[in-house]
Amino acid sequence: WHSESNHRNATNCVGQTCHFNKQINCYYNLPTDSRSLKLQRLYLWLELASSTPKMQVNRWLGVATGMLIMCIAGTIYLYPNYSTALRSELHYTIEQSNLVGTLLNLGAWMTVIGGLFYDRYGPFRTGLVGSTMVVLGYMLMYMGAKGVISNQYAIMGVYALIMGQGSGWLYTTALNTSVQNFPSLHRGKIVGLLACCFGLCAGIFTRLHAGFYPESTAGNGGDVAPFLLFLALTTGAIGVSGTLCQQLLFKSSGLQPPPTEPKRIAIAFAIAISIALYIGGSSLATTFTNVSAYALAWGLVALIGTLLLMPLGSGPYLSWNKPLYESLQNDTPMTTEIEVHDKESDKDDKGDKVYNLKTACLSLDFWLIFLIFFLGIGSGITVVNNLPEIVISRIGQQYNNETLKSDSLPHSKDQSSLLALFSVFNTFGRLLSGYLSDTFARRMSRFDFLVLTSLLMAAAQLFFAFASINAMYGGIVLLGLAYGSYFCLLPTLVSEAFGVECFGATFGLQGLAPAVGSEVFATAIAGRFADKFSDEQSMTVLSNNGDKTLHCLGEKCYFLSLMITTGACILAAFTAGWLIYRQRTGIANTKRLKTS
Repeated sequence: WHSESNHRNATNCVGQTCHFNKQINCYYNLPTDSRSLKLQRLYLWLELASSTPKMQVNRWLGVATGMLIMCIAGTIYLYPNYSTALRSELHYTIEQSNLVGTLLNLGAWMTVIGGLFYDRYGPFRTGLVGSTMVVLGYMLMYMGAKGVISNQYAIMGVYALIMGQGSGWLYTTALNTSVQNFPSLHRGKIVGLLACCFGLCAGIFTRLHAGFYPESTAGNGGDVAPFLLFLALTTGAIGVSGTLCQQLLFKSSGLQPPPTEPKRIAIAFAIAISIALYIGGSSLATTFTNVSAYALAWGLVALIGTLLLMPLGSGPYLSWNKPLYESLQNDTPMTTEIEVHDKESDKDDKGDKVYNLKTACLSLDFWLIFLIFFLGIGSGITVVNNLPEIVISRIGQQYNNETLKSDSLPHSKDQSSLLALFSVFNTFGRLLSGYLSDTFARRMSRFDFLVLTSLLMAAAQLFFAFASINAMYGGIVLLGLAYGSYFCLLPTLVSEAFGVECFGATFGLQGLAPAVGSEVFATAIAGRFADKFSDEQSMTVLSNNGDKTLHCLGEKCYFLSLMITTGACILAAFTAGWLIYRQRTGIANTKRLKTS
């Protein structure tokens, strides 16, 4: 629109059919006798009629359902929990199994297409497409595991890629919507809440897996197909229903939150922490006691349902034909496809450059951030994807050249427990980094937190290079905290450094960094070295259905890979330090960040 008053006058004409054609013709200088423009006038009428939504969703309901969406989008982290059963059933090598996991991660973090789609079409369509891809991917993996369709490792990787891409679109839907519905004052905390549920997903479904489908958990070689079908149905149902509540309400810049918001954030944090503690406690209980995993799984389902109670007291859940946020209606509305922006200025009202995907890609700082997450998150994924194999490699040299049944494999419960605990501390890392980076924003920039996170990840990699199985419980704390911090800092940092105007596209492109890092570190390095050393020392695990799986034995299986990833994380810390220098000297190609 060329002016706000014309926008308002044209919008007020909607519903006044007798005057609408004259006004729209006058405004756009369209000749009234031109029959060829009738369809164009109809299109403009429909766009204006839909520019003001008839229904508004409470933004806290949007956050609650967004957290549920994140809880199913993060099933990419669940792959290590059933990869052993998949390897056994389909006779994959470690490198082939890692390739499936890498393509799963590649799909999840190759979200630039989803980001561009989101910026163009909004959260509803993005969420529906994402839900469809998740269901399709899991159904194809299910049919592959059943032998109905091709299950060669490269083909299964393509199925996983489709599922991962759907997860990435759901992640984009939930995260981008809340980022734009909340002010920068609380953005770190909101991102932390959503990101923590993405990390909690592995722990949630690990407990559901152990309770409902124990025959195909980590360390066992049972039929994994029923669990894949369960994932397809569950993720599809939650994805579609949650998407219905994702709605862009207004721009978040300059928005002053209602007085009750800090208290509600605290309630949301309490619910997330309760879920994390329940997962951790139930994992330890099933490892060291004979408590029923089935009962614990149902208890977890009930606890997750309390997320929908979070919006209570914040106003109506839904509002028809009446704005939920009347005091905020003076804020600039979200743009529509027929809005015309002023292209003469490339500065915002604060004097900062306005970025789009092209200008962000031309920024050196954009690619330095990309490098940090490539090195740091890629290293973290290496341990996560190979955690069951790392545990097996440390069970002792006395099992060299031995064949063991899967139900008598030493430390088999430790594999599931370590994965569940990783999910818990991954959650704490996301919550803490979001909370602390907001709280200390006047003293430390988010780049400072990137330095600390990279050093923490380096310490975790070094710990796993030397740790025994029992000591890994300490290492998983470091790994989870560092890994979670990365995934909270990344979207917050990108939105502040390059703005929310093109956040979907810029964050989607940054999402390629973990995917590429996973391929380089987890597959090309760790998987290949493990297969190489298994020729020297290995053991065979016989599954319940008679399939045999070869596992590498000895510390050297992953020692060299972990030393490489340790060095990569140290390099990431130095790169973050360089970004701090560029910010403080004023040569950075980003918006001015706090404390810079």
